[in-house]
Amino acid sequence: MNMNLRILDLIGKRLEKGKKRYDKENISSDGRDFVQEALEEALDCAVYLAAHLIEIQHMDKDDYEPTTADEYNKNLPGYQCTGDETI
Repeated sequence: MNMNLRILDLIGKRLEKGKKRYDKENISSDGRDFVQEALEEALDCAVYLAAHLIEIQHMDKDDYEPTTADEYNKNLPGYQCTGDETI
């Protein structure tokens, strides 16, 4: 499956999860502050991403396990991932 289809699939699954959780499809009228919600989610994402990148950075390359993106990208021309990249 190409990347765009994967993204659309993930978005669709999130929408379905939200529909089940909030019992409606139109989230614009549920009273939440979407700017605040987005800020909090973005901050959470930054923390999770930074923690994972630090873990990768400090791994021995023998212990490195490729992520889904690495598996996808490994066939792209010029792509190299050894597991010992630093940020």
